[in-house]
This record gives sequence, structure tokens and C-alpha cells, in this order.
Amino acid sequence: MLWKSSVDTGLLDKIREHKRESRFGNENSEDALTWNVFRAFERANSLNALASILTGSKLSQSFQTIYWTANSQGKPFIPFLDASKHYNEADERRSESDVILYDGTGENLIIIEAKFGSGNFNNKYAKPGKERELRINRYSQGEKYLKAPAGEILTAGWYQLMRNWLIGCYMQEQNPFKNFYLINLVRDGREENIEQEFGKFIKADKNRFFFRRTWEDIYRNLPAGADFSLLKQYFENKTLSMQKAFNI
Repeated sequence: MLWKSSVDTGLLDKIREHKRESRFGNENSEDALTWNVFRAFERANSLNALASILTGSKLSQSFQTIYWTANSQGKPFIPFLDASKHYNEADERRSESDVILYDGTGENLIIIEAKFGSGNFNNKYAKPGKERELRINRYSQGEKYLKAPAGEILTAGWYQLMRNWLIGCYMQEQNPFKNFYLINLVRDGREENIEQEFGKFIKADKNRFFFRRTWEDIYRNLPAGADFSLLKQYFENKTLSMQKAFNI
């Protein structure tokens, strides 16, 4: 872990109390990568720069960060919790978006689905069965945000992306936020067609967006006005299964 001050470790400890599964202790940890990168921008007061990289728009607002749906006190982020309840998600199996960025002006809500060693595709609920029907009944409540029935998207294998999209759309509508972005953050060369493959199932518009971005995009656009030397070195030396992780 890059950030070891008492403030950093104290915050992470509170978040981990809320997080269902904590997987920080190995080379391939997606959670550790996510924390190290997003916390670097938070520490540098540069979240607006990160939000701009992810959305492709120049954003100047002051952003706040929610890690794994927990606020800085380790409590559930209420707008997310309300959305989860709307879809009747069980407490022990509630969706757990990797990172949420939002600004206090109500302009922008950004949900990040981060991937490192794994991919988006998940056919766990593609075949008939009780668990599939449970999820169809649950997420069919959000079909006004979709171009296809929830069951068709489960069959296609985009379960995680679908529920993040549905929860984000509901959060946007209820709070409200002017713009909602779902960002699929992956490594360079991975999931290259995901905007088309998943995008054909959702009702994106001028205020709702789905984008693929890469960890390398973040590295290549590190702000010049802040000290990101440690994060830069981390990116350059990061490995995945004993191999160089990033195309940099």
C-alpha cells in the first residue's frame, strides 16, 4: 500500500469495516490498485483532474470520494443505499461499486467499475434457475433505463455493469444529479469493444454516459501541478501475476 500515514490507514480501516470482502494483500489485488490510485488524487486535492480524465470533460467542481459505497466514517453512502433498497438488494449481497465520485453542486455523479486481472463478463446468471429469476425480478424495476430486458443482459454476461448502471440512474434521478457517468476502468488492450457490447443494452443520452477508460489513461494524464511522483513510479513498476501490468 502506498499511503501509510495514520490518516490514510485510519480511513481505510473504517472503509474496510463496511466492505464485504477485503482483498488488499496480494500482487493482483484490484482493491489495492484502486485505493492507491484514487487516494493519490484525493490526497493531492486533484479529484477534479481525475474526474476530467475519466469523463473526457473539463470539470472544475470539487469532488468527494466514496470507496466501496462507504463514506469517510465507514458508513453506507445514503444515496447508494437508497438505490440498493429500491432494487430490493439483500444487505449481505448488496452491490458494491468500487468508487463513486460526486460533486456537491449536483452536477456530476461518476461510478467506477474497476478491473485489473479479471474482466467484465460473468455468465453466472445466464442459465435458468432461482438466482437468475431473483435478479430478473429485482432489476426489471429499472428497465426504463435499459433498451433490453434485464434477463437478456444477464444472458449476455454484463451483470455487474448492468446493476451499476441501474443504481447510478436511480441515484441520478432521485438526488438529483445533472449528469451520470458509468466508467469501466480497465487495462490497455482489454475490453476494447465494451462501449458497444454493453452500450447497446442501455439508454444513454446527453446526461447519461457509459465510457471505457484505462489505468494507462490516468498515468498518461497525471496533472503537472501536483506531486504524483510516487504514483507514477507505482504505475511503472506494478506487476500482475509476476508480469508488467501496464502498457507504459
